[in-house]
Amino acid sequence: MPVRVNKGKRRLVISFSVLAVLSFGVWIHLAHQRPVLSWKGHPSTYWIGRLSFHDLDNGEVSAEEFLFAAGKGVVPELIRGLHLRDNWLSDKWTDMYFKLGKWQRFFKMPVKRSAYRANCARALGLLGAAASEAEPALLQCLKDKDLSVRREAAEALGRIADDKTRQSLEE
Repeated sequence: MPVRVNKGKRRLVISFSVLAVLSFGVWIHLAHQRPVLSWKGHPSTYWIGRLSFHDLDNGEVSAEEFLFAAGKGVVPELIRGLHLRDNWLSDKWTDMYFKLGKWQRFFKMPVKRSAYRANCARALGLLGAAASEAEPALLQCLKDKDLSVRREAAEALGRIADDKTRQSLEE
């Protein structure tokens, strides 16, 4: 005599199975995320986005300090930033943000993606020879449609090469 399973029980077992698989997938995803590089309570993306500013808040902390504190550890994040593509929605939000007036305080200040790429290239140049692994990505940035990205990438390549030759002469 075949055993008949109630349709309600079957649905319940399938639902729990799907939930278990999804939970396992989320757990695996969260367990394998790379750690967020942060400094003084802000993630690296915050500091990279503010690299073009001279001083932040009360003038005690600057984005350049973050770069030199993070050192070579920030280079992979900067390389990822060089590959960030333009997005018209992001650009529209950035333009609209500066028209908000007193309402700006409720939102984080956005940075255009082209400005972020330029900041990444500038940061790699400031790191000098420590960022030599970023040379292929910087060479690709020389073809970027934004002038500031191309300019910062060329300057970064020059600084990296200059630091490398200076190090080789010292040895």
